[in-house]
Amino acid sequence: MACRNGCCCGSGPINEDNARFLLLALFIIIYLLCGAAVFSALEQPKEREAKERWAQRFEHFSQKYNLSKKDLNNFLRNYEEANVAGIRVDTIRPRWDFTGAFYFVGTVVSTIALAVTRMFKDRLSERTRSISVCMEVASDSSIPPTIKKTS
Repeated sequence: MACRNGCCCGSGPINEDNARFLLLALFIIIYLLCGAAVFSALEQPKEREAKERWAQRFEHFSQKYNLSKKDLNNFLRNYEEANVAGIRVDTIRPRWDFTGAFYFVGTVVSTIALAVTRMFKDRLSERTRSISVCMEVASDSSIPPTIKKTS
């Protein structure tokens, strides 16, 4: 097929919107790859150290209480399944009681609302824009305590 207008793909030249979309997609992919590389470089050594410490503790515990590694491993696997299901060893309160569920829903809704208001900021009315600013201030001020809670 002959080249026309500098494009040999057969479908004609790429319009400006499609070119922007492709560049944005490429930028996002490169950004994600770089982020994954940095995160991996920072976290992988710590993960190896933690895994080595765990192996030592596992060995020490199985010897101290005269348990086979297979039985101990099965018990720990059952514990992990229970933990993922929300069952806790401490009985302070259930994970998904009304308070915990309300906190979770509030976090999700506020995160989505904040993202939507940031995306459409130029289309918002003056009243909605002031609400958006309040949401951003509240969101930005609530990030550090939330991070501290989970770590």
